[in-house]
Amino acid sequence: MIITKDASAYSGTGYKVFQCQSGNLSNEGEEIRLMNNDEELIDIVNYGSTGSWPQTPNGLGPSLELKSEDLDNSLVFSWRSSFVYGGTPGKENSSPAHDGIVIN
Repeated sequence: MIITKDASAYSGTGYKVFQCQSGNLSNEGEEIRLMNNDEELIDIVNYGSTGSWPQTPNGLGPSLELKSEDLDNSLVFSWRSSFVYGGTPGKENSSPAHDGIVIN
């Protein structure tokens, strides 16, 4: 799922794309409520920018991404800075670069 100010930028990606009608996400953190067409709550995400939250997504380039869709998104340790500047909208979350070393 992608939520963006310009839905046309992600058309044809194969993901559900929703366009924000107004406002911005706060760099300081806030609660985001995802609702379906019947205005039923689907999920709540509360993110922050202080304490144990990753600091680089706070306006410094990387995005904030969930480490795995299997993790509880209400826990700060389920989140990380993206490994790609600007994140990976419309694609799987980023992965750390491999250094060519394989331990078997």
